[in-house]
Amino acid sequence: MNKKAEQKTVLVGVLKSKRDLEILLKEKWYRIPVAFLPKKKFEYIALYQPAVFGREGKRIQYYGQIADRNVCKRIDLLPKETSHPRAEDDYAKFEFQNIEVLDEPIRNIIPRRVSFGFTTLKSLKSARDILQLYGVPPTEQIIERRLKQVGIPAVPEHRVSIEGKKFRIDLAIIHLGGKIAIECDNKKAHAGKTQRSKDEIKNKYLQQAGWRVIRLKEADIIERLDQCVKVIQKAMEIAPTLFQKRVYNFVRTIPKGKTMSYAQVAEAIGRPRAYRAVGNALNRNPYILEVPCHRVIRSDGSIGGFNSGTARKKTLLRAEGAI
Repeated sequence: MNKKAEQKTVLVGVLKSKRDLEILLKEKWYRIPVAFLPKKKFEYIALYQPAVFGREGKRIQYYGQIADRNVCKRIDLLPKETSHPRAEDDYAKFEFQNIEVLDEPIRNIIPRRVSFGFTTLKSLKSARDILQLYGVPPTEQIIERRLKQVGIPAVPEHRVSIEGKKFRIDLAIIHLGGKIAIECDNKKAHAGKTQRSKDEIKNKYLQQAGWRVIRLKEADIIERLDQCVKVIQKAMEIAPTLFQKRVYNFVRTIPKGKTMSYAQVAEAIGRPRAYRAVGNALNRNPYILEVPCHRVIRSDGSIGGFNSGTARKKTLLRAEGAI
């Protein structure tokens, strides 16, 4: 495919039913109400199959180059549907010489509502998910992975119902201090006034239901990821006890490349028998970026526990030259 062909414009449309897919494959045409027809010119159409298609849903796998187009009444396209409320409306009929099948379907992995959108032929043939297709960074996955690395479990795509309204929270954190809704606002999706208004309404409902809402901008997630994590950690903070403060303040002083045992930390803060309590305090460490709890190990030299997993603890210690 030459460079000129790669940049051909593709309209992404939606197949609303299995009947529409059958028409596409057998009769090789697709319809769009003239009232909703995009003004931008396009040479190809790719078709998204929503969840109604079951196992074959939430994906794009068919596309075609437009061979002809004309405008006609819906009743002329679907003569058996005389009672349809839009039977006399004008529809654009797009005809294809061939229907092509992508080598790999483009999946809607992080569910996004798909309506009309534009991409290029190059992106259509190389993308593996909807975000890649539209050039949108996978911000939710980036945040979720980083939170997991620092020991904070988050539930992706958490659905809640509030006063009869349903909302999907990008990432939900439910902890002893309350409930946190993390919304990852991609630039393309949240730039318009309409979407911002929807975001404000969503914030209001979530806050009324006891959620603390944190909205993270795409640029901050991409360029200042650790700062985003700190904001989340701060929101999770439960005031530590005096004992926990002593543990955290002391562990802060353990230099890179060195380790101490739980018993040594307990001895250092004046509570020599409280080595198990030291371990519990470090397991709940809310300052993971500031308090290097991975530098505390067992008295016998074994690695001990870690809220991000022992494999991660070993990796950190090796990187620092401590083991």
